[in-house]
Amino acid sequence: MHFLRHKLTDHYKVQLIEGLGIILILVIALFLGNVLGTAANDLRTGHAIITLDDYKTYKIPSQVFDIKGKLITEFFINKRKIVPFGHFPDKLVHALVSMEDNRFYQHKGMDSYGIMRAFIKNIAAWKVVEGGSTITQQLAKLLFTKGQKTYSRKLVELWLALQIEKRYTKNEILEKYFNKIYFGHGIYGVEMASQYFFGKSVQNITVAEAAMLVAITPAPGYYSPFKNRAATRSKQRLVLRRMVENGYVTQKEVDQSFKRYWKENRERIISVDPRTALEDRVDRAPYFSEYVRQYVEKNFKKNLYTSLEQEIKSQKPDITKEELEKEVNNSIRDILFTGGFHIYTTLDLDKQEMAKKYLHEQLVKQDRTFKTKFRREYKYVKKNYTDLLNFVGFSLIDSSSSGHHFRYKQNYNALLKGLEGELDTFKLISDVHGLDRIDRLVRKYKAGLGDRDLGRKVEGALVSMDPRTGYIVAMVGGRKYSSRNQLNRVFSKRQPGSAFKAFVYGAALNTRLVTPATYLKNYLKGVKNASGRYDG
Repeated sequence: MHFLRHKLTDHYKVQLIEGLGIILILVIALFLGNVLGTAANDLRTGHAIITLDDYKTYKIPSQVFDIKGKLITEFFINKRKIVPFGHFPDKLVHALVSMEDNRFYQHKGMDSYGIMRAFIKNIAAWKVVEGGSTITQQLAKLLFTKGQKTYSRKLVELWLALQIEKRYTKNEILEKYFNKIYFGHGIYGVEMASQYFFGKSVQNITVAEAAMLVAITPAPGYYSPFKNRAATRSKQRLVLRRMVENGYVTQKEVDQSFKRYWKENRERIISVDPRTALEDRVDRAPYFSEYVRQYVEKNFKKNLYTSLEQEIKSQKPDITKEELEKEVNNSIRDILFTGGFHIYTTLDLDKQEMAKKYLHEQLVKQDRTFKTKFRREYKYVKKNYTDLLNFVGFSLIDSSSSGHHFRYKQNYNALLKGLEGELDTFKLISDVHGLDRIDRLVRKYKAGLGDRDLGRKVEGALVSMDPRTGYIVAMVGGRKYSSRNQLNRVFSKRQPGSAFKAFVYGAALNTRLVTPATYLKNYLKGVKNASGRYDG
């Protein structure tokens, strides 16, 4: 009986083990089926390796040039400059290989040892904690996948890496990787990163600076020296240690370069505001550049609207008309800002600088004239009309900080309401005295311009064109261009005034019906100046 009990127990154990084995096999089969199915679906979408040859997939800034080929500005979302492999120093290559893929020059896109190490760590943690990716796989991830930490994505990366290795040399792979990688602050590619962080081309970086660039890439937001100096410094030391272990540099070279870097850059790293590349964008003719942007986008929209509309509707069939228009405009902007276009214009930067200088000088001159005239009017009105102004609620105040100005004695709104019925009286008084100063000053106060007039600067604009070709040679749309002041006064609708006389006289002389000696009466029925008179 005792023997039978043991035999039954062993029988149940065998059945239990077999059942668990079957369940485990099913789970593994489902897991592999899901992974392989997802990977196969990704591969069917077609990741054309040949697109690596087209650097437009890297979202390159579009550049605007003047008539002599000088760079005016760039339109971009991501700041990047494509440079050839020969531009990268050996120390940068050694830093990257030491840290990211020590067997880069031995494998064919897949490092079996690295994959096994990562697999064991991931199984132990029961989640993806290490990728074990080669540099080639990282390039595939940057270009063709969304970077999710899944096994199906790893299979896609692996297959793509093998294809990349078949098509390109190791140096070509490194060139594409260095031009693609992100460094935070809106900076892409090691050339722009070197200029941003060190103020020089990547060709001229030191060992410590090469290690810094490699240290930043795994997590640009965390390892930026401008945001997390301690973490960046520690990661930089790790990269340098790996370079020493691999025999690329000596410990003495590392120590000297590291010490010199932090001695020379400590104050700069502490004091520099971590601005983005977009905030640091250089534009030598901002009003003209904005005009060019609008002109190019308008033409893109004219030629691409139908195709973009169809593409968006196929993806979002229920999209509203307003949302569709917004998405089309965004797509047009993306095409311009990431297409790497070279836009050649008629502007002459040398003449542009002359125009800016001339306009600034004239505006400063007009500021002085305006202030002098205002003070002269103030003194005249104070001398002759103080009682009248006090009667309606104004007070003449002398202020050393802001100059002479008028100030209300009454509540602002109440005063304006009271002035509604008084303007005709002021007009009458002004006409009787043959003077429009009081009428004009009071009207300015009614419009809320009085106290601000003295401090308000005169604005202006200048556009220079070649009359033979119609080319815009220089364009200055205002006193100062900023993100808050983008109004291009060149295109503001203004009364041309006497500036239009040259065109009228020219047309008249061209008819040969009049000559410079012809006498014309200074009167045109139905046409008056702002003052109500006909002169001028």
